[in-house]
Amino acid sequence: DSMILLVHPEFSKTFDEFVKTARAQTVKIGTTGAATTTGLMGILLAEELGLKVNWVPFGGGAESLTMLAGKHIDAVFSITASALSLSRAGKIRPLMVFSEKRNPQFPDVPVPKELGVDIALLFNHTGIAGPPGLPEDKIKILAQAFVKAGEDTEYIENLKAMGTSELVPLPPKEYRKEFERLYSVTEKYKKYLKK
Repeated sequence: DSMILLVHPEFSKTFDEFVKTARAQTVKIGTTGAATTTGLMGILLAEELGLKVNWVPFGGGAESLTMLAGKHIDAVFSITASALSLSRAGKIRPLMVFSEKRNPQFPDVPVPKELGVDIALLFNHTGIAGPPGLPEDKIKILAQAFVKAGEDTEYIENLKAMGTSELVPLPPKEYRKEFERLYSVTEKYKKYLKK
């Protein structure tokens, strides 16, 4: 699931307008914490673009989105799945989806490269991990079972109906490679996590 930047509809209409405001004055942005993918994505964007931010921590995405809809804060970084219903109801406005390509549930919302923003992309992954030293034959059996489960048409339809997550099956070595990429991003920006 990708991250998404949202504002109250009265705060700004476009990403450029948001950036202009956030460079000129301090904006209140909701987050579920710096050590979360949404929190780090927000920090990376703020640092990259020189935004003035007062980070407002919340216990979860639903709480921060509700506070945004009520105009208690100016913006929120969230996962797309959490933002879907309030966005469709027009209570909050999505400005950017942090992904390589547009999300089918948010077809009118641009991605960073379309707006000239060069930033590391973080995603919320759902997957299976095993203990260190798991025998290769067991890994192969499990990987084949998960591939088969991921091809089930009923599962695929349920996933599409539930929201914005994208099914991207990765073999064990590719899954590890993606987590190593995420780790390198976190390592590069860990100084921001300590603030």
